[in-house]
Amino acid sequence: MAEGPISWESKKQETVALSTVEAKYMAFSQATTQALWISKYLCEIELPLSRPITIYADNKGSIMHCLNDKNHR
Repeated sequence: MAEGPISWESKKQETVALSTVEAKYMAFSQATTQALWISKYLCEIELPLSRPITIYADNKGSIMHCLNDKNHR
C-alpha cells in the first residue's frame, strides 16, 4: 500500500520439490494464497484495492507453468 510492500515472509517449504520450477511454483501458490487473503481482508475493512496485487517472479519455467492452464484449474 502507498506504493510499498505490505507483506513479506521467509520460511522453509513444507514439502520437498523435485526441481527448482516445482519449488518456485509452490512459492507462487503460497504468495497467491496470501494475496487473496489480504485482498479479502481489505474489502472487509472497507479499503478495497484500486488495482490488482502484483506478485513478482524471476523463474521463467515456473512462470510458464503458471500461465499454462492445461496442468491446473
